[in-house]
Amino acid sequence: MDIRVPRLSNGLIHHHINPDISSKPFVTLVVCGNLETASWKSVPAYFRTYAQFMEARQVGVLVRNASGLFDYQKNPQLGKDFPKIFEVCRAYEQAGRELATMGRIHRHTQNKANQEVIPLPFFSILKNLRPIKRMVLSYTKRL
Repeated sequence: MDIRVPRLSNGLIHHHINPDISSKPFVTLVVCGNLETASWKSVPAYFRTYAQFMEARQVGVLVRNASGLFDYQKNPQLGKDFPKIFEVCRAYEQAGRELATMGRIHRHTQNKANQEVIPLPFFSILKNLRPIKRMVLSYTKRL
């Protein structure tokens, strides 16, 4: 009978892992349609913990909320209404190149990819107001 004893690594007690499978470098990619951070806020923290337990390197974190705003091919007006959409899309392409060539994503590229497409502080002040939320929802329903 093969009994696997928990072990101590990285200051954590955990069960046997197969390093050929679980200890590979990875990127956390979170995509959601919500404008608000509450829906995805805990996901990157979960994967930081996962990386510790699996003895894996997290080589990037890309979070894209308001994903419905990025279908600018279907609705070209989006690029005019939210010019940062193109900048964010270019940053995601750059992140893919960096991951393929260097095995990681630069912090600068992550910051550009993760930036808000609705200008701050305007959105951070108004996002809790129901009329603004209704307007944004009505806009995204037309997409």
